[in-house]
Amino acid sequence: EMRANMADLRRAGATVEYHAIDVTDEAAMGSLLGDIYARLGRIDGVVHGAGVIEDKLLADKASDSWSRVVETKVFGLLLLARNLHADSLRFLTVFSSVAGRYGNSGQSDYAAANELMNRLCDQLSARWEGKVNVRALCWGPWGPTRHGAGMVTAETEAKFAAKGVTLVDADLGRKILAAELARTPEGPVEVVCGAGP
Repeated sequence: EMRANMADLRRAGATVEYHAIDVTDEAAMGSLLGDIYARLGRIDGVVHGAGVIEDKLLADKASDSWSRVVETKVFGLLLLARNLHADSLRFLTVFSSVAGRYGNSGQSDYAAANELMNRLCDQLSARWEGKVNVRALCWGPWGPTRHGAGMVTAETEAKFAAKGVTLVDADLGRKILAAELARTPEGPVEVVCGAGP
């Protein structure tokens, strides 16, 4: 799925590099971003979409699992903020989740991670004084995309539907992302995304 997406981007004229690193590794993140700045001179925008899901009820959750889920999102964002140069950065967008805003059974760690990212985005927006378009996009679960089945099983989709939550259509998701990337820094930092009442 990832390779097919990269091929689509290349066919559309983009130059694509893929670097596999642990976003919670301070040295690795610093080295990667430092290399990009050295080679290209600037970074215009970042979409932070790293995440781990290990759903279980809190009573059944091991502390190392909790740490993996929370740290991937939160430490990844903190290390990005530490290493990005705000003077040339136009946007920083994080893929958050409606679980952070509304909660979800078996996702206390995932909800906490996303809500922490939302609050960090508020702080970064204030720190960068409106010069960087900072957005926390709180997505619902995504449906099928061109190259993948989406984020949920049919059983999970039915549970969401019973709660009135519809899957994010890939075309709608792309339009929402494009619109948010194009906005000026003014306006809400945290945006709940997807179809709904």
